[in-house]
Amino acid sequence: MSEAKKLNILIVDDEPDMCQLLSHYLKKHNIACNSVYSGEEALDLIKNNHNLHKYDLVLMDQVMPGMDGLSTFKEAQKIDGRLPFIMISSYGTIPLTVRFMIEGGIDFIEKPIDLNSNELIDIIHSAVKYKFQKREQYCQKQLERKNSDNTLVFADKKKPSPPAADPFDIQPWKILIVGENNTNHASINLLLNSYVFSGRGLQFLSAYSLSEAEEILRNNSDIAIIFISNQRDQNDNWLHLIHETKSNNSNHFARILILTEHSNDLPNTKVFMDFNIDGIIPTEHGLPLQTLIISLTTSLRTYSELILLESERQKLERKISEMEKNLYGLL
Repeated sequence: MSEAKKLNILIVDDEPDMCQLLSHYLKKHNIACNSVYSGEEALDLIKNNHNLHKYDLVLMDQVMPGMDGLSTFKEAQKIDGRLPFIMISSYGTIPLTVRFMIEGGIDFIEKPIDLNSNELIDIIHSAVKYKFQKREQYCQKQLERKNSDNTLVFADKKKPSPPAADPFDIQPWKILIVGENNTNHASINLLLNSYVFSGRGLQFLSAYSLSEAEEILRNNSDIAIIFISNQRDQNDNWLHLIHETKSNNSNHFARILILTEHSNDLPNTKVFMDFNIDGIIPTEHGLPLQTLIISLTTSLRTYSELILLESERQKLERKISEMEKNLYGLL
């Protein structure tokens, strides 16, 4: 059996000591590394090795002289949009890290990095797994496009192609906000008003009662995210309703985020697992913008991947059904 391919990571940090420390740590975990000390050097390496797919991932500091981490990431995406990046951030760079996540960054890790744990290794392996999934999807789409082109050889060549979709006509992500706390409804609308993920904005739907939430879920089969305000004694009722309604229509892929004012009211582990809750956002001192955006971005990414997988599953089912019909026709 051939040995699994060794991961190769590009470390970008203007501090040589940090590069050496990270390199030593990663090599202990059987991960190959190269280090550069600026965004400009990183872009040169990525450009020169793009066709070789030399690097599986880039681990980069946010704050550097010259090109900072975010600027480097944006330029690198123009060279290879499927190369995953993990940002190393500190407390003062959180707003830039949020922007990095919105722009398509895979994940981030905060300084100081705990090299006594496996947190960084876990993040790296998750990011690389995500990269290979995206590459497989890209190759599948290219293959389908090629097959589609081949089937059009005998078609009417004069038939005009359908016009390209206007990006402003793209449907927004539907966000359902559930709960009696009007402040949470208003704050989410205000803070996320200009948020865009994968070229799509947000459409907010509000439910202030169980019956309103049930009706909205029944009438909208494409809700991506459900924010639920913690209702203290009523919280289980809200969760049961959302879970039941999701299971009975096309919203079963919707992700759930809990807004809670009181740390004592957090759902227990069983509830967290049973109801597929993606995250919990504390609101005791107001809605934290960075946590809100990072949680939303992560959940939307999960939702969009699930929808894509479901679409591929349905295509596969149709192909199998067609093959079965053809097979029965030959018998």
